[in-house]
Amino acid sequence: MMGRNLGRLDWFGWFGWRHVLPWSVGLLGLFAVAHYVIAWAIEQEVVQSGERRVGARVKVGDTRVNLLGSRVSLHEIRVANPQSPLRNLVEADRCDVQFDAASLLRKQAVVRYGVVTGLRFGTPRETSGALAGNAADDDSALDGWLDEASTCAAQDWLDRLHQRFDRDLVEQLESIQLADELLARWPEQATGLENRVTALRDRTSAFHAKVRAAQENPLRHVEFLDKLPTEIASIAEQVTALAHDIENLPSVAEEDRRAIIAAREHDEQLLREELQFEPIDTNVLSAYLLQKQLSGPLADLVGWLRLVRRIVPANAEPAAAHHHRGRDVLFTGCQPTSDFLIRKLQLQGTAHIAGQPFELVGTLSEVTDKPARHDQPIRLRLTTRGSRPLELVATIDRTGPVARDQLLVDCGGIVLPKLQFGRSEKLRLSLAPTTASLHVSILLEGDKLSGDVQLVQREVEITPTVGQELGRRNFDGELQKALGEIDSLTTRISLAGTIDQPKCEVWSNLGPAVADAMNRALVRTTAGYTRDLLTESHDRVDERLADLDRQIADAQASLEPQLVDATDSLDQLSKKTTVERLSRDHLGRRLPAESLFR
Repeated sequence: MMGRNLGRLDWFGWFGWRHVLPWSVGLLGLFAVAHYVIAWAIEQEVVQSGERRVGARVKVGDTRVNLLGSRVSLHEIRVANPQSPLRNLVEADRCDVQFDAASLLRKQAVVRYGVVTGLRFGTPRETSGALAGNAADDDSALDGWLDEASTCAAQDWLDRLHQRFDRDLVEQLESIQLADELLARWPEQATGLENRVTALRDRTSAFHAKVRAAQENPLRHVEFLDKLPTEIASIAEQVTALAHDIENLPSVAEEDRRAIIAAREHDEQLLREELQFEPIDTNVLSAYLLQKQLSGPLADLVGWLRLVRRIVPANAEPAAAHHHRGRDVLFTGCQPTSDFLIRKLQLQGTAHIAGQPFELVGTLSEVTDKPARHDQPIRLRLTTRGSRPLELVATIDRTGPVARDQLLVDCGGIVLPKLQFGRSEKLRLSLAPTTASLHVSILLEGDKLSGDVQLVQREVEITPTVGQELGRRNFDGELQKALGEIDSLTTRISLAGTIDQPKCEVWSNLGPAVADAMNRALVRTTAGYTRDLLTESHDRVDERLADLDRQIADAQASLEPQLVDATDSLDQLSKKTTVERLSRDHLGRRLPAESLFR
């Protein structure tokens, strides 16, 4: 009995070591190779299906498989952004998933649970993520969708506003024009007086010459001597009239001065009419101020919705060709199921909102390759950790007859960086960093887009920048005072249209608040500008009249001595003519004694 047992042990030892060990090593090697082959196959499937869905490069750095535990681990996942190939749509450091072993026997891949860590969005890439033969998605349909007409209307209004302050209104005032006309007429009047004085001087000089000739030979100038007193009186009358005109030169422009004073009332009326401004439409002003800040985020939002529709199409996909033999037979009441399903993924990562980093946690559930066959919609829920709460809930539903995608975002207490409103140098607003709350509610049913985005900013501080024309009038200072009364800003964007041709309406109290502040600032600026213009016009008129007075005084100082000389000359002639006049008797008696006529 003992011998037979020893023989059996020897036989088992010889057979085990010689046959079982090589088979065991082979099976272990095959098992190890299977890990690498399956890992490679899973990695290729992830990359190819991801690129086919996203339309951009997908890269997986390393893939590890645990067949016994039905676990797969993907490392360094990078998904490029098809709209911006030099940036990643999303990247993750690691993705660990636990498969349902029973589903693998039915040739289905069902992930019961998984964890994605190191999740990040919008990170830069060193190389382009565009696929060969695929161009970046065209977003030209988004260009100008924020009502460019409103921006043009606001720009035209600002141009007209600056043109009003840029013109030289002083030169258009009636008082200035009358003063210029008066000053322009003076040279002609002065020349006329000078010509009259010159003519008088010439007449007096000629008269003196004739008098001297008559006195030398009275017999030949009897008639002249008879008219001498009359001529002297005529010249004296001319001198008196000319002296009166020269003396009254300051009062010559008195009527013009009164007209200039009366024109000042017309000047005030003209300035009030010229500086009247029609109010700008508040919605137009809101669109003008907010377009640059809103166009980028809204385009990104619509781009994400389009990408979701590209990854998860609205229409049910045709059944893929089976790669296995036989056919699936569904019993009555049974529904076809998907070949790939992720029940739940835990998400951990970071995101940047308004330039600030946030730590994200959340879940992604019911993800399938054929969502129309699944009875549950795809759901994504993300929340932030820390003092600034943020919650994002996205639902992608293909269970009904119409595709339905919904996005809800609630974010309170985020700090927005410094913002610039307005694109023109003629009006820009600088908004200091503010605390804001954001609410987003977007619904996409079929291709129909609806929803709204609301942003509320508190404790705002606005600094305006205006063009040089208004800056010279201290309009920016007045506008700064008026804007200082604004405590909060609310902006609401209503979305409509389709996913391919989105439309939006913008409402914000920024437009009404800024319009009201501008109206008040314009009233104060216009009042001050009018006073300045009137003061300047008065100064210019006074300067012109003072110049006229100086010219009149100079003319008087130049012409009066000439009249004094003429007057003295006439006085001397008058004295000489007071002597006894010559008669025939006097002439006869005064003939020489030896004259034949005596």
